Amino acid sequence: MAEQYHALKFEAFPDRNLSLSLFTNVKNVKDIRAKLIAGELTPDFAFLHAPAISDLFSIHVGAHKALTGETRGTMSARSLHAELIFCISGSKHIGESLKRYGISDSSTEILAARFDATADDVKKVEELVDGDLVAMEQLSSITDEALIQKYCKFSKEELALGGQAEAVVARIIFVIRGFTPFLKKEYGSNASEHQAEITCMVESKL
Repeated sequence: MAEQYHALKFEAFPDRNLSLSLFTNVKNVKDIRAKLIAGELTPDFAFLHAPAISDLFSIHVGAHKALTGETRGTMSARSLHAELIFCISGSKHIGESLKRYGISDSSTEILAARFDATADDVKKVEELVDGDLVAMEQLSSITDEALIQKYCKFSKEELALGGQAEAVVARIIFVIRGFTPFLKKEYGSNASEHQAEITCMVESKL
């Protein structure tokens, strides 16, 4: 298994994990998308447009939410891996989420994610993707904050949580615009003065 392979674990789901592999300079994304659309990929993976991902914590929170939906039978998407992309987006619209946060024909930097992956699963995705497998620490240099702001349109109140990454997590937890009115109602224009309190509230929802 390559050193760049990364696995997320979940305290609430001790028997589950999410494997992540980050690729740059991907040359065959069109072929991967075609296989995804045709349902020809085995095993199933979630392929994410890496520039649209703020950090690993947002993936962790989105994955936790997807597993919760699976456990409760409340998933909105048809598969767990599609649900992962949907949850990470913090949107109410599945089609838009998959389009924005999933890979497109122009994607050259992608994250491959699979729940409960075996070593063989990880090897298969590394063989599938024609690109450079890099360390997960490189995600921060790939993240496109302008693109994320374009998609999410964060308010000043949301960004007052501490930055864009924190706002992304809050959006995932509270789903789209529900959090901004709450902040305005509770804190008015002084949300930035209550950052620690708000952050604790967000973390309590995980």
